[in-house]
Amino acid sequence: MPYAELWLAKLAVQASSAWNDLMNQTGRSELVDRTGVLWFGNPSVVTSEGQIKSARDNMIALNQECTYLEDEEEIKSRYPWIASGVEKGTVSLFCSDGGTIDIRATVNALVDGLYASNRAIIRENSKVEKINYNENGVIITTNSNETYRAKKVILTPGAYVNNVLNTLQPTYPERLSMIIYLWSSIYYKIKTNPSQVSLQSGRLPRPSTDKWPVWIFFGPAPEIIDNDKPVNMHNFYGFPSDISDSPFDVRVCPSFTSQRSFDYIDYPPKITDRAIDEAAVGFTSEFVSKWMDGWVDSTRTDNKSTCIAGFATLASPQPGKSDAGQGFVLDILPGTHGNVVLCTGGWAMKFVPLFGRILADLALNGQAPDYDINEMRWNRGITKKHVDIQKGTKSTDSQMERWLHFAHLTCGTSTFDTQ
Repeated sequence: MPYAELWLAKLAVQASSAWNDLMNQTGRSELVDRTGVLWFGNPSVVTSEGQIKSARDNMIALNQECTYLEDEEEIKSRYPWIASGVEKGTVSLFCSDGGTIDIRATVNALVDGLYASNRAIIRENSKVEKINYNENGVIITTNSNETYRAKKVILTPGAYVNNVLNTLQPTYPERLSMIIYLWSSIYYKIKTNPSQVSLQSGRLPRPSTDKWPVWIFFGPAPEIIDNDKPVNMHNFYGFPSDISDSPFDVRVCPSFTSQRSFDYIDYPPKITDRAIDEAAVGFTSEFVSKWMDGWVDSTRTDNKSTCIAGFATLASPQPGKSDAGQGFVLDILPGTHGNVVLCTGGWAMKFVPLFGRILADLALNGQAPDYDINEMRWNRGITKKHVDIQKGTKSTDSQMERWLHFAHLTCGTSTFDTQ
């Protein structure tokens, strides 16, 4: 729920309500598990997630339930699983309306709803080769030479947005300026006695149901950056145990890449080129050892993996404007006669039911007046001419520039690759 940008915080509040509606409509109460979300660390640090104090102010302004603590001993008492790392100057912000999303159950519920509607034709694993657009609508051609005609098309290609824009006919003149990270994910073994782990029916197990929320850590930015060596940005996030993986594992992840060799520009790398960022994994284990001593075994890692995370970025530096909040794109694609609607960029699983409503409004009505999407528009300095794109180029940004490029993580979600 927390965001340092008020417009994003407002959207998060609307998304929470949309999840309740979706669970009521589908009869699937397990889609969201509200464990709460905890931000903790240095209050002055600004990261990809924003800044703790600014987020607190927004939660208060929006009348959202939250608890802000500055007393180190109180933080240790309330959140014992991070007590070993709490030191002078550590603060915490806890928001009860936050948690995890069951992605598999959500996808299944939505697909089941489409089938049940008798108003949808679903074609899985069907590659789109061409999208012809004009004032009358769109014609989509697949690799099996099937064609589909429609008045509008909604594109949700994630990090593959420029691959999809390449299929537009007439040739579309712009591409999205993107930075795509290979972020790591690691599972660690819980030290807690299994008998102490909550296994309540219908809830994900965790060492302490009321004290182990989704969390994000705000650590200090490195004082020295060497572009030729791995760098620890000191920003991490994690989740309670997931019953579908293991009730006695917790997922902890770095919200950064350690070297620019794990960053790609405009196009994602091939699956075969997605190496594990072992340096980032090492930095994560160091964090676990310091902050979760006694609760999580930093030496027992399991299920290391990587995922692609693509964010829209400014195509060129703009005075007084940063990339904060630049990750998302949600708009009618300019120059397509209003018939191509696009949603891409950022980690947006938390916004799925809300973005669905917005996309429907844009497609059906050409506008979405009930939602503040101005900061997600296409024409905001995040595009470049088609000829400027070099497919598969790795990042050449400095480490600090890359840190400034980070857009918002979607806290409380798992991620998976999709094309």
